[in-house]
Amino acid sequence: MRLRALPVLSLTLAALSLLVARPAAGSPPEPANPLKLSFKVIMYEGGAPSYYPLGDEEGASMGHVITHFRRLPGAAPEGRAATVRKLLLNHSREGNGARVSVFAHGEGGAWTEEEKVAEYFVAEGEEYTVMELLSYGIEPLKVGVVRRANAEVPPPSVSNRTTSVEVVSIEVKEAGPTYELRLRNNSGKRIRAVEVRMLKNEQPGGSRSRFFSGVEPCAAPGESWTMTLEFGWNFKVGEGGHQIEPPNRVIVDSALFADGSYEGDAGFAARAAAEDFGRRAQLARALSLLESWRAPARASALHAHADLTARFKTLRTTADDALMTQFARLYPGLSSAETAGASAAVEQGLRHVRGRVLLDLERLGKKLSSETDLDSLREWAKQRAEMVRRVMAAR
Repeated sequence: MRLRALPVLSLTLAALSLLVARPAAGSPPEPANPLKLSFKVIMYEGGAPSYYPLGDEEGASMGHVITHFRRLPGAAPEGRAATVRKLLLNHSREGNGARVSVFAHGEGGAWTEEEKVAEYFVAEGEEYTVMELLSYGIEPLKVGVVRRANAEVPPPSVSNRTTSVEVVSIEVKEAGPTYELRLRNNSGKRIRAVEVRMLKNEQPGGSRSRFFSGVEPCAAPGESWTMTLEFGWNFKVGEGGHQIEPPNRVIVDSALFADGSYEGDAGFAARAAAEDFGRRAQLARALSLLESWRAPARASALHAHADLTARFKTLRTTADDALMTQFARLYPGLSSAETAGASAAVEQGLRHVRGRVLLDLERLGKKLSSETDLDSLREWAKQRAEMVRRVMAAR
């Protein structure tokens, strides 16, 4: 599900045959009839590639978190490289290829932020090795873009195990390829999260999806919304290219309400509540930063933008003991094992908020120039602070 939860991959990475990676180039023109394409990741030399569909629409994107990578034998990196705990891999459709960005995420010591390692434009049929990972003491991975075979994507059957959520419709979006699921809150409470599973012949056919309604954090009684369900991640490739496998069943499994009650799986409710707790904690930090920030004296808009971005990068995304103690007090019914397991979900919420603000700042930065008035940046900060207040009040 886009912009809400990243699919987590456990990857062992090695690349013994190293190619020279091409630096990022300008965006190629969008073709009139986009090719069907998929993104490819080679985990290690001789290993089977993993494939992920690239949407047909310009800018269609997906992100992955890589937590199991291989450090170089005998490498003893110092400083930032020593604290890398995960890699973030983003790819987005750009003409007849993909813009690929690789980030290293540091935890521990003084470094607790994402740092961009590399960015490439990879055209269809091309493959590159992320050589920049060598400086972090990590074996490089390979990325590429391949053609995707045309495939019929029929609508799946839908099972609903809840009474609080009504399934209004499900529609196939061929350009994704995705399903667009429209739901309605059929209860008298505000719904904060919904769990949806996809199955292919009764086996998992995609990631578990959770709904958080973006800026407005809950669905009111009677309110409808849509969920975008991504699928087609597998290892199959044939003469026509990567062969996706659409799921044949979608299950609406559980719902979490704004008051903390739930319908369905208690495990899902605990994870969803923990993720929402992380988001609320980071929203409070973001609001404090926005309210207290003042542009440096005699700074240009570009310098002030860099200062604000640097400050947001200092927002921690680790679930420290103090934060988890606070969470346990809010949910005293959880076992110690459940509370410990919730830390990853709390961190997901922390990352989500910080990531969204940094993405907004990155987009804003592309519009700035040496001629930009500093007041435009102050107004941006004022508007974002007001939006955060509305979100927090709604929770």
